[in-house]
Amino acid sequence: DGFGQVVASSDGFPVIRSATLAQVVSTRRALFDLELEGDSAKLHVAYPVSYEATGQVEGVLVGELDLYRLAKRAILLTQTVDRLPLTVAVADGQGRIFYSIGERLEGDVLQLSIPVAAELSEKGLPLTMTVSAAKASAYAPLLKMGLWMLLVAAMAVIVIMLLTRKMSETIVGPLGEMSHRAMEIARAGPTGLRELQVTRSDEIGWMGTAFNEMVLSLRQAYDSQEVQVRRRTEELAEARERLAGVLAGIDDVVYAIDPDFSRLEYISPAAEKVFGYSPGQCYDHPELLNEMVFPEDVFRLKEARRALGQDKAVEVRYRVGLGDGSQRWVLDRFHLVRDEQGLAIRVSGLVRDVTASVEAEASLRLRERALASSSCGVVITDMLQPEQPILYVNDAFER
Repeated sequence: DGFGQVVASSDGFPVIRSATLAQVVSTRRALFDLELEGDSAKLHVAYPVSYEATGQVEGVLVGELDLYRLAKRAILLTQTVDRLPLTVAVADGQGRIFYSIGERLEGDVLQLSIPVAAELSEKGLPLTMTVSAAKASAYAPLLKMGLWMLLVAAMAVIVIMLLTRKMSETIVGPLGEMSHRAMEIARAGPTGLRELQVTRSDEIGWMGTAFNEMVLSLRQAYDSQEVQVRRRTEELAEARERLAGVLAGIDDVVYAIDPDFSRLEYISPAAEKVFGYSPGQCYDHPELLNEMVFPEDVFRLKEARRALGQDKAVEVRYRVGLGDGSQRWVLDRFHLVRDEQGLAIRVSGLVRDVTASVEAEASLRLRERALASSSCGVVITDMLQPEQPILYVNDAFER
């Protein structure tokens, strides 16, 4: 009742503080009080009892609840369905834990806190249940899955490497050997023509067979070409011998020189007879042919060479001085040779010793002047002709 005397009780005599009793009577509101002592957690509740007719508080309804025993009966879960260890604790609003189950966790943990009994929180007695799990244990399935994935990836890499190696042996290997043989053919020519050993009947084998057929065709082509080259070489050697024999029997000098008249390409053996220098000396010192021209005739020779651009044969007569101090008259006849595109590639010419002709011409002119200046009449006829025609008469004969 309002004086603190127990009127009726279900089990023993619940403890109620007098201050709590007085507060309930004065405020006419229910009060809750949590008592923690050791492993004991008791919740004391007090509700005002009023008389309906007068509205006066006639007494207090007091109750006592053993929260520890209640939590022990209600909270039995210590691990998840996949056996993840859990720790469950119940605490009041001040953080005082009055019940916990499960092992104590150390290190990094995952926690989830939820309120318990919302009505008690409204009455000023908040209770919170906290569920905790170790991060290592929580992430263990993920780590296990990651290890399995790494193992599967490693096995996949090994399988890929084995397949790649097998592919290299079955595909890349024959292709590499075929490429190596092709490079040998490119470097060594006919001596590198070797066939591949074909043991397969798939596409690679067909490629090898085609390669061997190509090698056989190339070998036949090389053999045919070698026979033709050998025959043409022999024919060319024979032609050169004939040409050398012909040139050796000619007293005239046959030569070929570049369009600038600076590099001698060919000169016949008659050069030693006409110029006094062997062909070897002319090849080594082509300037000798220009140095031996008489200074008085150099200009005439240069003018003739400049006229060569008119694409017609040019001839010029000039004097050359020999090494023994003698001189000779030569007739140089040359022309410009062009290729298919019309570009000048060389100058071909022929030099003839005309010393005897020049001297004969001079002697003849001297005799003609002597006959012309004679006071006796002179007449010359051709006795071999039928009518013996007159070939020459001097001025004295005409007088």
